[in-house]
Amino acid sequence: AHDASAAFYHYTESLRELFRMGACEKTAPAATPQAPAGAVCLSDHAMILLRAVSAYENCANEDAIVLALADYVRKIGAGPLARAV
Repeated sequence: AHDASAAFYHYTESLRELFRMGACEKTAPAATPQAPAGAVCLSDHAMILLRAVSAYENCANEDAIVLALADYVRKIGAGPLARAV
């Protein structure tokens, strides 16, 4: 169990570092023409985390994304988000 926790921690920390460096925006693959509207391409690390959250919450991947976004939106607040768009 400790090894799994260490691996999970490694993935979360590596993602945080990628966001700090701005690498996620620069290396995100472009959506293919066959991708449905609104499709999001995620790295393998992000998919591992997404699947972990969806398994923990017992919901679909799409619902896990909505849960994560809603939590982040509550942390940021409506004012800063309104100014950002």
